[in-house]
Amino acid sequence: MSTRTNNPELSQSKILASAQTLFIEKGFDGTSMSAIAKHSGVTQSMIHHYFGSKEALWQAVKKLSYDEYLAYQQSLLDLDEGDIATFTEQSIQSRFRFFQDNPQTARLMSWLQIQEDPSGMETGQEIGRQLLNKIRQAQEAGELRDDVAPENILAMSIALTTHWFQSRHVIENLTGIRPEERETADSAYLDAILKVFLDGLRHM
Repeated sequence: MSTRTNNPELSQSKILASAQTLFIEKGFDGTSMSAIAKHSGVTQSMIHHYFGSKEALWQAVKKLSYDEYLAYQQSLLDLDEGDIATFTEQSIQSRFRFFQDNPQTARLMSWLQIQEDPSGMETGQEIGRQLLNKIRQAQEAGELRDDVAPENILAMSIALTTHWFQSRHVIENLTGIRPEERETADSAYLDAILKVFLDGLRHM
């Protein structure tokens, strides 16, 4: 049954939370406005009033999911302190910890990849361009190997962190990792990324 509230901020928050849950579970195409209304306990007309359309609500969910992560990545770029190895390590760690704390965002990224939907991600794309420039500069300065294209280095650093949270259940099934051991397994995987990937970037 739908409920009514006179608190617009609370209503929007409930709608966003429900939309995020359902979009992550079923994707954009598999989620209807009626399902979001039922889950959030509001009317469809209220959803249209606040967000206009399912597409606009989808964009709002993406923004909600990424803002904190993108803000932190931009803060690392703005500091611009230390060598490229230190920066890369901090960037990988921050991305990994973000997805560790927000596994639902990793699942949302899977849906974005399936749909090939970059809309509303302009801030992330700008950060990506800045990262590419930083990688190129480090290669020109001899800090990173230059026989790997910058875009491939960036793609690998993203894939190594996000894919773990998209496919961790496969490793858990293979190795018998229990839920209470998950944090230890996460840390071991992060250590492996930093050892293998960063060492590979430095040496020919």
